[in-house]
Amino acid sequence: MAPASSTRGSSASAIREPDIAEDRLRYQAFRRTGRAVPIKVVKAWVASWDSSDELLRPDCSDPA
Repeated sequence: MAPASSTRGSSASAIREPDIAEDRLRYQAFRRTGRAVPIKVVKAWVASWDSSDELLRPDCSDPA
């Protein structure tokens, strides 16, 4: 099995293996601060990929 931080293939956009430690840190930060990106904002961002009006990656400090 490949290390958690490795990528598959040679493409810069290759999918990474899950990083459980990173997930735990982010969840702990959410539990501590309550800050998160609303799902409607994430869905709009993903829907904009490969369009002429592609949105910037949302940040939990951005207003919903």
